[in-house]
Amino acid sequence: MIELKNISYHYPDSTAAIDDICFSVSEGEKLVVAGANGAGKSTLFLLLNGILKPRKGDYFFDGKKTGYSKRELLALRQQVGIVFQEPDSQLFSASVYEEVAFGPLNMELSRDEVRQLVDSTLAALDIESLKDRPPHLLSYGQKKRVAIASVLAMNPRIIIFDEPTAGLDPAHAAEIIVLLEKLHKAGKTIIISTHDMNFAYQWAGRMVVLHKGRVVGEGTPNEVFANEELLKQSQLELPFILQVFKALNSDAKSPKTMDELIQYINTRA
Repeated sequence: MIELKNISYHYPDSTAAIDDICFSVSEGEKLVVAGANGAGKSTLFLLLNGILKPRKGDYFFDGKKTGYSKRELLALRQQVGIVFQEPDSQLFSASVYEEVAFGPLNMELSRDEVRQLVDSTLAALDIESLKDRPPHLLSYGQKKRVAIASVLAMNPRIIIFDEPTAGLDPAHAAEIIVLLEKLHKAGKTIIISTHDMNFAYQWAGRMVVLHKGRVVGEGTPNEVFANEELLKQSQLELPFILQVFKALNSDAKSPKTMDELIQYINTRA
């Protein structure tokens, strides 16, 4: 689906943000990109969406090399949507309805088709009541949902979420996690970055770890978190479930959820 071959991107001062990486995404994946601040996660996402153009290397989508003309970038962004960490950097329209309609209006759809698409998207995100309100007057959690709706309305095959639960209280973060799962079950390929390794461990099907702009590890969550040297190099914490399980000094299969951990502890009692 997505394949990056020897991609590099440098900041204006020539510092390498992404340094000669090879990276792939398969259709239907639940992929977490992990790494410390400054590892290159956000830059990688901007490259995947075509907002940034690599200094060198090739980007292939569905086996076809990606170009950077206006027409080619529009086609790419209809396939690869991105939800930024800060919704205020993504929202600019006078009303929620106009915000969500902006993308579809650039897809050569009729007004009726756009209206139906926007209405269904607002309903899916449970924000119909906000459609006439200015986005900048909404709560942070509401802004997050509007930003997601503006991307979802384009019906991309891949949706990238940069720190989707950052800045949210536990209840609203849980709602976003449920939404991610719902989107995946609907057939979307989901790529996220997160500093929450508890969430990453339980949610991801595969993880890619970045450090100083390079891919330094990848695999299933169990494989990544079993690599102590990788965790130390990348400044990643062991998920709480695995910390407790490790203290039990067991050779059994690692539990994935807190319920599984409690059940295992009870069997040992």
